[in-house]
Amino acid sequence: MIVLAVASIGWSGNSRLVTHIDTLANNSLPSISGLWKVNEGQTQIESSERALLNLEISPEERRAELTKIQKAWEQINEGFKEYEPAPRSAEKDKVYKELQAK
Repeated sequence: MIVLAVASIGWSGNSRLVTHIDTLANNSLPSISGLWKVNEGQTQIESSERALLNLEISPEERRAELTKIQKAWEQINEGFKEYEPAPRSAEKDKVYKELQAK
């Protein structure tokens, strides 16, 4: 009887753990990954903009920085596509929609 009680408690705990791991793997990690891509893209754009402010860079370097900016925007859009289907709270959804409107 004691073994059965311990086994059922263990089974219950394992079931809850599986649910939490599933939530983390399917909801939290994709949204974090998407937001990380957006952040990295923003950082790359800021870096390239600073480089473009330098009047002494060559036309080739200027084109390279503009290409980096274009690729960074592609990365940002990819990040938003990853973040879009993730479930969000009402407050986070409101902030996200405000961000998209800008």
